[in-house]
Amino acid sequence: MISEVQRSMRDFELLVFTAPENESCRLLAEEILDQWNPEFGVIINPDARLMTALSLANPVIDYPTSVFTSKKEECGRYRGFKEGDWFDYLRWIAGYILSKPAFNIAYSQDTEPRFSSPLLEDHSAGLYTDPITGSPLFLSHWKFESSSGWPSFVDAVEGALSFHQDNSLGMRRVEVRSTSSGIHLGHLFDDGPPPTGRRFCINGAVLGFLPEESGDAGNF
Repeated sequence: MISEVQRSMRDFELLVFTAPENESCRLLAEEILDQWNPEFGVIINPDARLMTALSLANPVIDYPTSVFTSKKEECGRYRGFKEGDWFDYLRWIAGYILSKPAFNIAYSQDTEPRFSSPLLEDHSAGLYTDPITGSPLFLSHWKFESSSGWPSFVDAVEGALSFHQDNSLGMRRVEVRSTSSGIHLGHLFDDGPPPTGRRFCINGAVLGFLPEESGDAGNF
């Protein structure tokens, strides 16, 4: 983890070096790159002009090699890719772009303190997204005041979430994860308002946000 506070995504770039007819490169494109819309830049096979402006720790000799950078300085690299590596690959990315508390929520099922999320008081129009993949999760008009202490929604984008039984802490709950990255988001309860009767109780620290004026938010 780089810091306790999530940095501006504009600081980051992912450089991906591939080779033609390479099966691992094809899998990386199929499982990650072809369906990804992160807020940071992704550059496939960067040209020589960009490479001269970068500070890489070592030359690239394996394919695929993914190099994650912050302000043109290498943070780390992920070599190779095999079928099913998507979760580990995105977890590697998350280690650089999420704060430590957000990472622990996403991958250790931690919970942010009640009433701690700035999103509780944010009523901006737009789209709530997966912080790693940029995939849409919730529309802002589904958000409501639940008095629970966590951002709450009555509905979710179709196919964006997966649901899992959670028997921790002596309770029986339904855990909610993001389909695109596999991260833990929160829980689903059946005490929400009409018309759905559902309450998606979500940790604000693991939500990205795309304002409506950006244009892309209006496509859902």
